[in-house]
Amino acid sequence: METAFECIMCGQCCQGSGGIVATREEQQAMARFLKLDLAAFQDLYIRSIKDKSFVQTDEQGLCLFFDKDRGCVVHAVKPRTCRAWPFFRGNLMDESSFEMAREYCAGISSKVSFDDFIRQGLCYLDENNLSEDKMP
Repeated sequence: METAFECIMCGQCCQGSGGIVATREEQQAMARFLKLDLAAFQDLYIRSIKDKSFVQTDEQGLCLFFDKDRGCVVHAVKPRTCRAWPFFRGNLMDESSFEMAREYCAGISSKVSFDDFIRQGLCYLDENNLSEDKMP
């Protein structure tokens, strides 16, 4: 069976104006990884809107943790949302969303079928405790 997705750290999924929600636990993990205390980490990398905290982006809309030469500098402890890509609900439920994601992301195999993408995606989410029923 064709592998559905293999991250090539190109940064395509690291851009966008919406931002990545980061829970307090995720922020703490990233702060430890970067050897910062939580307050310093939050000052540098997090913006809060109402009751949600988001990883900040630069002027071009790229996540502050993306480095064009190294990829994600917090890859080992990146937030759940980032770890779940490209196996988002919309991509798993709607074939046209899957096709758009495949055009956008070079890490999604051009040869994998939608059905295989779904099967592999659900397994990946379950194996990595990223399924919605396992969300904190």
